[in-house]
Amino acid sequence: MNIVINQDLKAYIDPLTPEEHEALERSLLAEGCRDALVLWGDVLVDGHNRYGICQKHGLPFQTVQNTRFQSMQDVHLWMIDQHLGRRSVSDFQRGVLALRKKDIVAQRRTRMLAVAPGYKTGQRPLAPGVVKHGAILLLLKGAA
Repeated sequence: MNIVINQDLKAYIDPLTPEEHEALERSLLAEGCRDALVLWGDVLVDGHNRYGICQKHGLPFQTVQNTRFQSMQDVHLWMIDQHLGRRSVSDFQRGVLALRKKDIVAQRRTRMLAVAPGYKTGQRPLAPGVVKHGAILLLLKGAA
């Protein structure tokens, strides 16, 4: 299996401290890699530290594909949510991640409004959940 490391994704979330990295390495050596690495195609999305440690020590690991990703924005939003829920994140880091998420959501909303002029004028969709223009659904999924 060829796992591709995208340096931008690796750097998207603050790195572990040396102490956190050492603790993770001790855990992996003692218990193995219990959590699967998350891939988007061949690109590693989650598990950069685990992957590096497993490679260093020849430890086996599992991978899982996230088939819901349609764009790099989807990957970024998922990474933000995962890290906010998983790690002890400082208030500063939490603020940085929240601002990144706000920017992505605002960009998507702007694109949606550009292709759905009815939303600008206050017109409502036909019914809740019914979309008149197929492009809106694609934008909400992040495919545009």
